[in-house]
Amino acid sequence: MFVSKEGAALASPNGLRTIMEDIAQTLHTADQGNGNFVNLGIGNPAPIPEVTTYWRSLTQEVIDENATCKMGSYGASRGEEALLLEIARFFRTHLDWDIGPENIVVGPGSQFLCFAAGVLFADCDHPIILPRLPDYTGYDALRAGRNALRGIEPQVEILDQRSFRYRLDESALAKIDRAGLFVASTPSNPVSDVLDQRALLLILDAAKRTNATVLLDHAYGLPFPAIAHGTTWMTLDPRVLHCFSLSKAGLPGARLGFAIGDPDRIDAMTAFVSNTVLHASRLSQDIATAALRDQSILALVRNNISPHYRRAAVHAQRAARDCLPASINWKTHAQDGGMFLWLWCDEPWSDDLELYRMGKERGVFFTPGRYFFLGSEQEHAWMKQCLRISLNQPAETLEHGLTILADCMRALRDSAPRPAWDRPLSRTADRGVHDA
Repeated sequence: MFVSKEGAALASPNGLRTIMEDIAQTLHTADQGNGNFVNLGIGNPAPIPEVTTYWRSLTQEVIDENATCKMGSYGASRGEEALLLEIARFFRTHLDWDIGPENIVVGPGSQFLCFAAGVLFADCDHPIILPRLPDYTGYDALRAGRNALRGIEPQVEILDQRSFRYRLDESALAKIDRAGLFVASTPSNPVSDVLDQRALLLILDAAKRTNATVLLDHAYGLPFPAIAHGTTWMTLDPRVLHCFSLSKAGLPGARLGFAIGDPDRIDAMTAFVSNTVLHASRLSQDIATAALRDQSILALVRNNISPHYRRAAVHAQRAARDCLPASINWKTHAQDGGMFLWLWCDEPWSDDLELYRMGKERGVFFTPGRYFFLGSEQEHAWMKQCLRISLNQPAETLEHGLTILADCMRALRDSAPRPAWDRPLSRTADRGVHDA
């Protein structure tokens, strides 16, 4: 059958999706056979009891009130009027943004809205730029609409023996002369760092220079789930589209996100929603409306979600130091807040896919890091030496997984070919030396 180039791109899973399918199939088979796997590769939010109870109760209230009526009819493509008004009120109150419904569009998840932005605001002549790699692998799909995608490799700053940080390559960003859309997650998936004001201003300058749009993906940031220790500088600039999601606040299956921006860009996004999925789930929108109307979601974030991930991040750093081999040169990325620990095993024999394979054999999953370096024009060795480790598991489960990872690292080190200068001379070589 004929498949278009765009269709082929969308019909073929990227490298990480292949890994995630492998994890899902392995876990399904293990469940049937009473297997016991530790999944530290998953991106689901942690099952915090108070969060689960909150959303269950709120969902039941919404269902009891008007679900039958709402589920039995279509809605507006921009979003339910009640939700648009609550979003506008929320951001006027808490960020002092002068916005109304004309600045907002609701969609079935922020990833869909990112895809819409890629189709609308970029093409081969005006490519998508990921200004600071590594970044979210879901952006790989943005290149499907005849779009070019380029990622800018970061500069690596070693902080101390066990920590490092990626920095925006300002000189590379300054050389960008063609762009349609700049995209960045903040806090970042996968490394959990926050774009600071200087970095954002430089990206905005590049967007102005190239007449491009900037999309900031706040799936892990303010105002919910607000799991960052640092704070992204939030500016209501005409060139910026801000994407928000309820997924990491406990509703990944509800598939609800919204974008805020200039009315012209939002109108284009609304038309895209109308022409593709018609509108987001009306039930999910009603649940979000209820959470924003009484602002109970803020208490949930402040009292349960933010403290949970801050504790998890502190524990993960401590567990890495306790569990991973002191004799191996590994480092973790400095965290500003997020759902992941980013681990770099800085050794010549290190390979993320091999560690994934060895971990799977031992009953634990990690996410290989190479797939987060999207559109990179160079392949540095360190791009294939990293793992993303989820913080959504109980402390003892994380420690168990890291202990297994330590065994994998030792085994991979011990099986690697040793350099010539580190190998003992063979008997033949010994005779040759003495005969000489």
